[in-house]
Amino acid sequence: MNKIANKRPVNVLNQELRKWAQSGLLSQVKDVLSQGADINSTGMYGWTPLMVAVMGGHIEVVRFLLEQGANPSLQSSSDRTAMDYCLSLKGPKNKKMAKEIKLLIDSYFNRISSAPGDLEKAKSVLEKAVRKDNIQDIINGLESDVEKSCG
Repeated sequence: MNKIANKRPVNVLNQELRKWAQSGLLSQVKDVLSQGADINSTGMYGWTPLMVAVMGGHIEVVRFLLEQGANPSLQSSSDRTAMDYCLSLKGPKNKKMAKEIKLLIDSYFNRISSAPGDLEKAKSVLEKAVRKDNIQDIINGLESDVEKSCG
């Protein structure tokens, strides 16, 4: 049997990437990415690996995906970004989610510094965040960091 036949199809790798990201298993995330999985692939509901990692509260996986080029501005089939999913979580996860929000904002602003046309999208994402009254304390805690990123 040919050794090339052992290579798994990209769609299988993409499914596994989302599964491992959702489970918070960083070593498996790294493994399937090294095998050719698409970091911005979408599955059910248009969710990306970054979105499912955010929904699961897996800070290390979120950080890694962003460092590897995951796009936080992609939208699910319900027109929500990873930031939107992060902001919609309530309860004890909010404290943990604050770190992901900061990572998402920092990453997004780093991207727009090289693509000025996306500035309006960035403003829209932040305006949505500010309107989320249930986590206003998180937004306030990040305000100075966001100003540094923008200024």
